[in-house]
Amino acid sequence: MTNSLLRWQVGDITITRVQELEAPGMRFLLPDATADNLAAIPWIGPYVDAGGDAVGSVHSLILEVGDRCIVVDTCIGNDKERLPMKMWHRRQSPFLEDLAQAGFPAERVDTVVCTHLHVDHVGWNTRLVEGRWVPTFTNARTLVARPEWEHWSEEEDEHTRTVLGDSVQPIFDAGLVDLVEVDAEVAEGVRLESTPGHTPGHVAVRISSRGEEAVITGDLVHHPAQFAQPGWEDKADSDPALADRFAFVVETPGWEDLDEQQRREVITRSNAPLEPSATEYLRGVVEVGQRLFPQVYEELLPQLAHYIQLVNDLLRVASWLRRGSTSSAADGENRIALSPRRAGMLARNIAAVHV
Repeated sequence: MTNSLLRWQVGDITITRVQELEAPGMRFLLPDATADNLAAIPWIGPYVDAGGDAVGSVHSLILEVGDRCIVVDTCIGNDKERLPMKMWHRRQSPFLEDLAQAGFPAERVDTVVCTHLHVDHVGWNTRLVEGRWVPTFTNARTLVARPEWEHWSEEEDEHTRTVLGDSVQPIFDAGLVDLVEVDAEVAEGVRLESTPGHTPGHVAVRISSRGEEAVITGDLVHHPAQFAQPGWEDKADSDPALADRFAFVVETPGWEDLDEQQRREVITRSNAPLEPSATEYLRGVVEVGQRLFPQVYEELLPQLAHYIQLVNDLLRVASWLRRGSTSSAADGENRIALSPRRAGMLARNIAAVHV
C-alpha cells in the first residue's frame, strides 16, 4: 500500500481515496491477524508489509456524483490533543493540500458523511485557526446518524469529550450538521446502511450506479483480511454481537459471482471447541446454509460428518458463538454455547434470510 491516490469508477460515480496516514501493525485491533494467519489468504499481498503484518490506512473517500462532492470520513486532523496515541498527537500533515491536489479543495465539498464518531473519522471536520476550532468544510452539510450522536453525546469520559469538543461540537455550533436516519439517502445512488456493532449508530455507505455497486464499510471492516476471515475478533467493537461481518460479506456485491469453492474459502474455522448442537438451532442453520450454499449442501447432506462440520463453520463464522460463554440454549443434553444476545442474533439472521 502506498500514499498514491486510488480511484474507482462505479457506474457514473467516481470514488477517490486520499490517505492521511498508513498504519502498520493491526494486532491491537485484530489479535488473530498474525503473519501466519494472514499468509494463508492467497490475495493478501498488497495489504501486508515486508514482514507479513497487516497494514492499515487512515483515509477519506471522496465521491463525485454529478456535480456533488461528498467526503466520507475525515481522518485524524492536525493539532489535536491525542495522547497517549503519539502518532495521532498534534499532527502536522499536508492532508488538506493533498485533498486539494487531488481536485477537492475544501470549499468544493458540499457534503461530509461520518460513518461514526471515532477519533480517526472526524478529525478534519475542524482545523485550528487563531486558537479556535473552526469548520474545515464551510460549504458542506455534515451528516451524522442520529443514534450515533445520541450515544456519544451522552458519554462523559475525558477522551470522548475532548474529541467531540475539538472535532464535532464546533460544526454543530456553526449549524452545519444534519442528524439523519441510518438509511438516509445522501445523493442519487448513494445511501446510508445501518451497520451497528462497532459503534451503536455506525453506518456504511452503499453506492449504486448503472447496475454496478460498491460499499464503503467504515470500520465494520478495519482490514481487507476480514473479508476472508469475518469471524475474527475486533477489539474496537462496542457490541461484537451486532457487528455481523459474515452477514455483511454474503450481502456485499460480488458474493454472488463467487463459485462454490470460493464461497467455502470465506468460511472460517474457529479453534474453540463446539458442543453438540441443539436440534432447533441446527434445523434453522441448515435452512440458511441451503440458501447460501446450495451446491455444497447438496453434496454434503448425505455425509453426516461433513454436514455437521459445515453447520459448525456457519455458526462460528457468523460470530454467533462467544468463546467461553456460560449460558446455553439446550435440547435435552445437546447444547449450543450461545449467550442470550447471540441466540437472538441467530434468530434474527435466520429470519432475515427468509424475508
